[in-house]
Amino acid sequence: TQNAYNPSQLTERCLEVLNKLKAKGEHYDIVVNIQGDEPFIEEHHINVAAEVVMGDAVMGTLARPHKDEADVIGVNNVKTVLDVNGYALYFSRAMIPYNKKGKYDPDTPYWRKLGIYSYKATFLPKFIEMPESKLQKAEDLEQNKVIEAGYKIKVGIVEEAVHGVDTEEQLIDLNNLIDSGKFEFMDLPSLAHLKK
Repeated sequence: TQNAYNPSQLTERCLEVLNKLKAKGEHYDIVVNIQGDEPFIEEHHINVAAEVVMGDAVMGTLARPHKDEADVIGVNNVKTVLDVNGYALYFSRAMIPYNKKGKYDPDTPYWRKLGIYSYKATFLPKFIEMPESKLQKAEDLEQNKVIEAGYKIKVGIVEEAVHGVDTEEQLIDLNNLIDSGKFEFMDLPSLAHLKK
């Protein structure tokens, strides 16, 4: 049976696989974790995720520019704000940055996070051992504990990316986009068979 989605358990599985490979004499500097609800992660996304942790960041992820208001509202649409060097300042389920008017602003650079993480292999055990942080618990986003502990997360920017499927509505929307031919940059299958 498949376990309910639990990010920390998935990260623990990554460490378990890394340790098994080390026991076989294999060595890896970077571990990439693709969430199962991201069926359209492409090869170049994986490469960018790996590249962002080659510097001083211990963890990486990807984001893309927002498309419209619907793209940045809702708790399943995780957003991030970045510093001038592309490091994450914070991750949130809320619309961030949030302006004084309290309304969506199409000129604001909202960044939608993708469900892919990369880690320096040496950092992965530390990540697993880190206690839950207040910001992690508040947002239910485990990457916030890394920032709160003073480590760096680098965010690679990709222009084209299909977002994950977290709700039945997102599945319907995604199938409608696929059926309308709006994903010309990649050959995507229908996900209609995944409906309950």
